[in-house]
Formats: sequence, C-alpha cells, structure tokens
Amino acid sequence: MFSNLFSGATLYIILALLVSTVGFGYLSYSLSNDKAVAVSQLKDANISIAGYQKDAELKDSSCKVDDSSVVESLAEKQEVRDKIDNLVVKINKLKTGVAIAPSETETNKNAKTTTIYGSELLSLDLRLLLDSAYCIASPQDSICGTTGQPLSVPLQSKPVR
Repeated sequence: MFSNLFSGATLYIILALLVSTVGFGYLSYSLSNDKAVAVSQLKDANISIAGYQKDAELKDSSCKVDDSSVVESLAEKQEVRDKIDNLVVKINKLKTGVAIAPSETETNKNAKTTTIYGSELLSLDLRLLLDSAYCIASPQDSICGTTGQPLSVPLQSKPVR
C-alpha cells in the first residue's frame, strides 16, 4: 500500500507540497518579523508627528503674540507722535514776533534772541526751559543749535539758601 504511495509521480507531488509548505512557513515567519518592525516604526512616527504638531501650534501662538505686540507698539508710537506733534503746534502758537532781549548780566556772547508771544510775563528760566523742550521735540528748527539745545542764554543756576 505504501509502495504505490511513494512511487513515481506521487513522491514528487508530496515532496513539492512539503517544500512549498516549508517555504511558505519561512516566508510568513519572515513577514511577521517585518510587520513587527513596521508597527514599531509606525508608533515612533506617530509620536514624532504629535511632537511636531505641538511645536507648530507653539510657533503659531508665538507668531500671533509677536504680531499683536508689534501692532500695539506701532499704535503706541503713533500716539506718542501725535502728542509730540500736538506739543509742537502749541509751542509754535506761543512763538510769534515778540523779541526778548536778555538783560546785561544774562547776555552771552553767542546768545541769540528768542521770540515768544506773551513771554514778557514769563521768567527767563521758564522761557529757556520752554525753548529747551521745543528743541528736544524739533531739533532742526533755527533756534536750536547743532547740539539740539536752544541758542539762547543757558539756564542760570540759582544759589541754594
């Protein structure tokens, strides 16, 4: 009975089935190892993607904060410019054609006369203080020197009593 079984063609068929079974077994074992490596790498990639997403969100929020601070800074700069322009306009309104002649004791060789409307009511120190403030706001004006200070008489220091 077994002699017919292992004769000729059936022997080859049995050997071919045995070899193919062993081959498919080795192939499935190899593929299961590859699958395990692929699953591990996929988990690592998902963790990396989550980290990159957090970094991108942090970058976006940082950019939004930067944008809002730049907008606020520009608004504050414009507000300061408007206030300076308002002060310059007010100081220019004070300045008209009334010449102030410094007294003999206050005369400086390089002094230039300043013109301020109604300045006869102000003390010399106050007039010079106003000129200094004007030169800080508008240093290119003709009453301001190259140093940004008025060309009029410098402030007199008063003795402390």
